[in-house]
Amino acid sequence: MRKRILYSSIALAIIVLAMVGTTAYFSKKFTSDHNVVSAAKFDVDVVNDKGQTIDDNQFNLDGDLYPGMDTVEAFYFEIERNQTVLPVAYHIQLNPSGGLFPKDGTTPFIITMQKKMEKTG
Repeated sequence: MRKRILYSSIALAIIVLAMVGTTAYFSKKFTSDHNVVSAAKFDVDVVNDKGQTIDDNQFNLDGDLYPGMDTVEAFYFEIERNQTVLPVAYHIQLNPSGGLFPKDGTTPFIITMQKKMEKTG
């Protein structure tokens, strides 16, 4: 009887060792560095009245300036959305400088920016 238990125990141990020996563990780790994902692509251009692309620009107020004069269009630009189909907000900054615009803000000149809207629908 003891031999039978001994042989059974040895056989069971061999089966367990065979199962553990053939069990494989697999793990894989994926990393992705320096990838760029775009949710939208913007194709926007800022052009002057001749349709030429502009960047930062300067303009001079020259000629005869006097109180009550008609409004002078000193600079014109247009923002073209081209292939952009998402709503886009633009930030435009105007920095008056020079002799007509002292740093303390004591200038009689008023600079305004007008937005021309196209009618839709």
